[in-house]
Amino acid sequence: MRSIGVIFIAGVILVVAITGIMCFLLPFSSVTTNTHLVFALLMVIATIWHLIERREVFGRHVVRTTPSGDGNNAHAKLLAIVVLTAIGLACLMNLQPVRSLSALSYEGRNKHVIFRSHPDVVYDEVGDQLKLLKGSGGLVVSMEVDMRAEQFEESNDAEVFMAIWAEDDNGNVIETLFLSESLCFKDHYLFNGNTLTRQQILPVWSHREFGRKDDEVDAVSSATITRSFSLNTVLRDKLRGFHIKMEVNRLGDINDTFRPDSALEFMRPLPGLGQPSIVYTAFLDLHEDHIERYFLLKYEGHGAPAGDDGFITYGHEGLTTARKVVDKALLHIEFADKVID
Repeated sequence: MRSIGVIFIAGVILVVAITGIMCFLLPFSSVTTNTHLVFALLMVIATIWHLIERREVFGRHVVRTTPSGDGNNAHAKLLAIVVLTAIGLACLMNLQPVRSLSALSYEGRNKHVIFRSHPDVVYDEVGDQLKLLKGSGGLVVSMEVDMRAEQFEESNDAEVFMAIWAEDDNGNVIETLFLSESLCFKDHYLFNGNTLTRQQILPVWSHREFGRKDDEVDAVSSATITRSFSLNTVLRDKLRGFHIKMEVNRLGDINDTFRPDSALEFMRPLPGLGQPSIVYTAFLDLHEDHIERYFLLKYEGHGAPAGDDGFITYGHEGLTTARKVVDKALLHIEFADKVID
């Protein structure tokens, strides 16, 4: 029985070590993280069980008073406590060498490409529906996006990517609310043997979000948009309205117009891409006489077929199934009197 326990604990420690290294060196993966957490919990349980089983030995070495002649043992205990305390404080306060070690991690080396939504944005993806909620400064913006399931039944390898963001009248990004998880922690995606960049998949959002300098953009409210700019700032500075935009792209969705051998070069998608990304939009008017509370995002245009620029083409020539990926995108807003004064 003891040998089985030893093998079990050794296996748990090995899995925790491997998944820990993967979390450190590789982009975020929910599978890797969940595995690491579950086996870490098992390791804690196994450690507690082992200490209970060996409580007499543990008490003899730790709890009981050290014999007067054994000073080295007392010094070792004190040193262990000091070392563990120092490591804990270094982790909590991000001191050296923890800071340098953290900089070597995947996240430390790829801060410029990793995206995380604002803490007050929550979302849930259930089946073919995305629900998103953003609350700040008395304003609550909720959004439901329904996908057409029948569009994916014909292809088992259908991959759909989406970005949702708020922007001002000049096309400046105020805040990105949602990005498909596969593109949150890396700027590329492997699809059917083709490596596609985030810019190629969602060109309009990518160019507007990452193609601007941190200190160059001014909002309509005259507040400078930086990386920390968000709808919270917009509401605080009384911007009277903003646009909600959504870009959707289904990879490999070629048709007779947008295909690699198209006679027109500007309609040739890169390998792995198909019809260009589709952009939907709605304007949220926050004026005092505002009545509407519900908005349907409407088709605005499409991105570049090759994803090489961030311009929107205002038309739908040649588009077929790409416009049928999203069935409905509905916005609902609620706000307190203090937001509109």
